Amino acid sequence: MTTALGVEPRTSETTAAPPSADASALRFGPTAPLALRLVGALLWGALVTRLVAAALPGSTAGIDRLIRDAELSAAVLAQLGALLGSVLLVSLVVSALSTRELAPLRRALLVPGGAAVLFFVMLASTMGLDPRASLGLAGACLALLGIGASATLAWSGSRAVGLVLLLALLGAAIRIGARLVVMRLGARDVVWLERASALATLAHGLELVTVSLAAARFTAEVRRGGRVALVLAAGMALAGALTAQRGVSDGARAVEVVASRALLELGPGPVPGVPAPGRAFVDLGALLTSGAMLLYPGRLSAGLVAVALALLARPGVDVPSTALTLSIAALVATLVSPGAPPTPELGGEGPRPPARPKGEART
Repeated sequence: MTTALGVEPRTSETTAAPPSADASALRFGPTAPLALRLVGALLWGALVTRLVAAALPGSTAGIDRLIRDAELSAAVLAQLGALLGSVLLVSLVVSALSTRELAPLRRALLVPGGAAVLFFVMLASTMGLDPRASLGLAGACLALLGIGASATLAWSGSRAVGLVLLLALLGAAIRIGARLVVMRLGARDVVWLERASALATLAHGLELVTVSLAAARFTAEVRRGGRVALVLAAGMALAGALTAQRGVSDGARAVEVVASRALLELGPGPVPGVPAPGRAFVDLGALLTSGAMLLYPGRLSAGLVAVALALLARPGVDVPSTALTLSIAALVATLVSPGAPPTPELGGEGPRPPARPKGEART
């Protein structure tokens, strides 16, 4: 049975493919279809354009037309991303419901989670979300991340994908918790404010581990090209972080001011225990690493695209656009490994024997 990803769910029979099958597909899972990669590239471009459009006003004089063009491009890409992403989300949920290899409990939880994310994304396109609605969006997105992480961690070929989703889940949950503590207590309780700062620092550390794990997964699947792309991404992230650091000083050039404002817009919020250049390097590194994956011209597995989307959207589970991206990543990860053969360690019966070719006599 073919899913919305254009691939068959991974089952015990498809896992034992003949020797002539593509080795990369056997190891890393089915190839990501063009539609998924196009939506991923569009979401990445929409985020980058939005950052530039938000950073340009007031950076220098005489760029009014450039500002208008950037804002128009950001608005168009954001609407396209929301529209195509919502269509993809619906198709993924429908495919998950019809996938028999997926556990019934996961299928039952995917429907309300996907519907809630879609509802809040559509609501945000017409009116802003209040704090309670944002919290509901975060809860639905975290539930989908949990389902995707649990599904992929059960199969050895996708555990790296599951770990990335799990780290994204933990980092987002910690940041939401720290934000709720600050909103609830304000500046009244110094002890709890210190704990909230510690939680933000912990979440930043998890994000660093997430970026490193995603980079390792990329280079494992795309060896030579992946290493070159990651070296370029790391170099650009370092240069961008240093440029942004100079943008807050007097006499900064326009490009330095734009870089500083864009990274301020990109970051999830202040991290008291981390220096500003280190925080900027991780944030920009995550953006560029996800871009290197999503824009890579060669073959990529659907699981790796899910990793790139999770890296792109981290940790904004309470922001409609990033919550939509994370939800797509979780559903893609769930669909590419729903029928992984259960192992004795997980309480299953172990992998089934390989299917016999047609015409082969029984022994």
